[in-house]
Amino acid sequence: MKRQSCLTLWITCLSAALAVAGCGGHDGQRPIDAGLDADGYTGGDSGDLDPWPDQRDLTCEQVKAYLDAADPRMLALNVSDEEFYDLGSIPGSTKIPWDLLPDRTAEVDPARYVVIYCRRGVRSEAAYTTLSDAGYPHLWVMAGGIERWNELGYPTEP
Repeated sequence: MKRQSCLTLWITCLSAALAVAGCGGHDGQRPIDAGLDADGYTGGDSGDLDPWPDQRDLTCEQVKAYLDAADPRMLALNVSDEEFYDLGSIPGSTKIPWDLLPDRTAEVDPARYVVIYCRRGVRSEAAYTTLSDAGYPHLWVMAGGIERWNELGYPTEP
């Protein structure tokens, strides 16, 4: 009986925290993963995939590992200014310039694990805030941007 009371109290506290936080917000941390199961998954047969990290920033190496694993949850979002598209994009990326993102958030699936990147990382911060404020629960910023990705020799597409 005591164990059930603790679980009930935990669920009540978690519900209250989510309500207060509005399921997100921008405090320098990645928003709470609302709707995930105990292993950090949204459902389906993804038990062979590692849970995504709690920190907001990912290294290019981490992003490449998720890309190599063909993690179906991942969506790479290139928010570079169009003048920097010649640097290439991570294969399969969605391209939406950061300043157009507020009017085009519907093009970004909120159920996906969105990895935001730009040329170096500055515009990614603005895009992160835009999506976080819009209630997107699964957001990360790729540190170093596409310039760092290219320095590491990772593949790009036009």
